[in-house]
Parts: sequence; C-alpha cells; structure tokens
Amino acid sequence: VAVSSEGSLAVFSYSGNLLAPYPIIPTETLFISSPVLIDLTADGLSEIAVLGEANGIVTLYAYSGAAGTVLASVQLPAAPADSETYFDPFAANLDNVGPEEIIVTTTNGTILSFSYQNGTFTSSSLLTLGQPVSVAISETRRMAYVTYQQTNRLEVYSVGPQNWTLLRTVTLSEGIIYPLVLNPENDIAYGIGRTRRLIAFNTVSGQVQSGFPVRLWAEAVGAPLLTDSDNSNPGNELVVPLSNGETSVLSLY
Repeated sequence: VAVSSEGSLAVFSYSGNLLAPYPIIPTETLFISSPVLIDLTADGLSEIAVLGEANGIVTLYAYSGAAGTVLASVQLPAAPADSETYFDPFAANLDNVGPEEIIVTTTNGTILSFSYQNGTFTSSSLLTLGQPVSVAISETRRMAYVTYQQTNRLEVYSVGPQNWTLLRTVTLSEGIIYPLVLNPENDIAYGIGRTRRLIAFNTVSGQVQSGFPVRLWAEAVGAPLLTDSDNSNPGNELVVPLSNGETSVLSLY
C-alpha cells in the first residue's frame, strides 16, 4: 500500500501488480501521508487509513482495503495550527480492548486519537503541548514516549483511550526530529537528533548508550527501524533511510 508523489492511493500485490480498483485519485483531494493498515472493523481484514488535504483542510479517511470504498472520514480541527500534520498517523491500541485507534499529531503539538465504530470516527484530544512533537507508544508497557524537535526533552506518559498522565520528564542531549524506536527488551530508545546524529539512550535516566551518538553521512528521511536485517550476525540492526537514497545499517552487537 502506498501514496504516490502525485497524491494517489495505490495497492499492489506481492508480485508488484497494481490491484483493482486502485489507484484512487479523489477529486480536489491529495493524499499527504503514508497509509496505515489497520483492522478498524474487527473482522480480521485490514482497512486503509490515510490523510488527505483539500483547500488547506486535512481529513482522515478510512478505506475498505478490498473494495476501495470510503468507510468513514473526519476533518481535523479547523484551527490554522491544526490544519497541517507533522508526522504520519499510526495505529495503536490505547485500551487493549477492541480495534486499534489512529493517532495523529499536528504542527502545534496536539495529539489526537480517532476511533472507528459503525461508519463514524470519534476523536479525542489527548494532549496539547504547544510545539511540534513526535510520539512512540509501547502497547505492552502502556506508555507513550513524546519527544520535541526544538527542546532537549523526553516526556513519558501512561496511556489511556481518553487521557494520558505524565509519569516523568527526562533531559536529552539534543532534540529528536522523528518518532523514537523502542527496544522491547529494555528501556533503550533510538532516535534521530536534530544535529544529524543517531542517538541511543535510556528512557529512565536519559544516559546515552556506549558507542553513541553516531554521525550520519546524510540527512535521515524517517525514523530508524530496529530489525534483524543480517541473518549472518546475531542480534538486531538499526536501519536508517537517508536523503541521498542510501540506507545506513548499524549493528547493535
């Protein structure tokens, strides 16, 4: 599933064939985010959630994956600061009950949650922080990790479907420009700093991990990915997409 540079929504088979009825090119609307695969209807099949923009207004759409029809849509708040999103939306289960919610952050640091039921989106404003932020959620720990681009700070919240509660604030060595990647085995998180460095730190103490930060040879164009990309070596690697078209791969062992 992908959004093209022209703003259309496309679905491809594993062999690379475009599937009907895609691509979808709505009249006067451009899709502006990466799509999210999410089972909104709890039927075991994935729907597609994506943000579209028309005349300065951003709308969240949910499409039936197979039929390509709109199941629901809702406009983001109309205030000027909320009319643009800052990062791609993502799916998370905030209450461990029923389908996942869709999380969207806006340019003024508002974190919104959208839940789907019977053809309608219901929105909740979880936090308003006053400046651009990025969010990563650990569903197993029931925590949200909020970082700031302009401030050297991590805020850790306990999460719920309607309200988040601040648990602690951690001072970082620099601001983080993309959502953190969380290591599920410990308290370590990985992020891209605003000085073009890959940083690893403890989310409790803020202590930078040995061997970090690592200078990247080009600007990162997305959050790092924690994955086992090299079967010949034990453990995981960090994969970082770069602006020059290359990919940086760093072994953690």
